[in-house]
Formats: sequence, structure tokens, C-alpha cells
Amino acid sequence: MHYKVIEQAFTQDELDQFVDYWENNTDSIYVTRGMNKLQEPWSLPIVQRIVKPVLDRYFDTSIKNLGDNIYRHDAPYYPHVDISKNIYPCFNVLIPIAQEKPVEQHFIIYDQWVNESIGATWLGEWYEQQADFDNNKKRAYPHNDKIVEGINSELVINRLTIQGKERALFKGLTGVALDFKPGNLIIFDSKHIHATGTMTDGWKMGCTLRFAGDYYEYF
Repeated sequence: MHYKVIEQAFTQDELDQFVDYWENNTDSIYVTRGMNKLQEPWSLPIVQRIVKPVLDRYFDTSIKNLGDNIYRHDAPYYPHVDISKNIYPCFNVLIPIAQEKPVEQHFIIYDQWVNESIGATWLGEWYEQQADFDNNKKRAYPHNDKIVEGINSELVINRLTIQGKERALFKGLTGVALDFKPGNLIIFDSKHIHATGTMTDGWKMGCTLRFAGDYYEYF
């Protein structure tokens, strides 16, 4: 399996500390594609103190950290993969931290994967309207993209689509809609396409990290 979920990996007090940290460091937040972010979380004392001891139970955290961010957003994000160019294998760590309202939210991990060591974001009909990305390469549709493997014919599953985005963007994608539940820990192979899921009621906040290592060596 290309993903692992550890339930209740973090306490409510630890999650509250992250929310307080966010609110006390708004001057360091930057905005990209409608998502508010704090960069390089692995270097932050709060992450080293709270997150590192938990991750140490599952893999060698001395391996190279590749980024990512602590984020908060209130709109869904496109299907994408996070891979630094020519740095693979690697894997993602996601920690759901908080939600504005106690409603069901999801994080989607698809069965489909990329066969190149590059980041990619699939935009569908919005491809031409979007400016170039800083890191991930913008692309059109996964189902006819030569770098995507495992496309499942014409299949479209409603729970794996995102409300407000065209269904053709999800053509041929299969996978799982995981609960975005604060306190859980989600780890997955970076080459797999993933997306935020539909968001209709307020923001959600999380911490995402990426490490240079083979997911299947640890999980």
C-alpha cells in the first residue's frame, strides 16, 4: 500500500500549540495559489519538539528533509504530486492540525502515480488561465498525460472528485478519500497524485513535510 494512516498521533494540546504558533507568526506567512503558508517547518523548534519524536518511531528522521510547509486554506487544491526535480524516491508526511468548523473533510490519495522525478499540478480547463508555477510544472489532464501511470479506463468516482472542478480532471483516477482528522498522521509515497478534497465550510490547517527516502523501505 502506498499510504499509511496513524490515528491520534498528536494530542489536542499539541495541536493547539501549532495553532498558537501560527497566530503568533502571521508576519512570516506568505500566500501562494490561495494558500497561506509558513515555509521550512522542519527547521522550526515546535516541529522538532512535537513532530520529530513521533516520526522517529516510524523512520530515520536524519534522512534529508526536502521542505514543505505549515498551511491554512479555505479552497480546494488541484490534483498534484510533490517531487523535487531529480530527487526520488521521497515521501510525504501530512499532519492535519485544525479545521474552522467540525465538518467532515477529506484528503485524497490516488492510486495513479508519475513515472518521472518532477513535480506536477493538473489544472484541466484552467491550464491556460493559470500562470506558471514556481516548482511544480503545470499540466492539463492526468488521464492523457504520458507521465501518469495506472489510469483506469474512463472511470470517475464522485467521492474522489472535487466540487467546483470539472469532472474530466478526475477521469481515470481511483484511490481513497481519507478523513482529514486533526491529530492523525498520514504518510505516503510522493509519486502518487493527491488532492485536498472538496471544501465547502471554512478553512483547514495542516503541516506537510517531505523526506528523501524510499517509502516502501519504512512502510
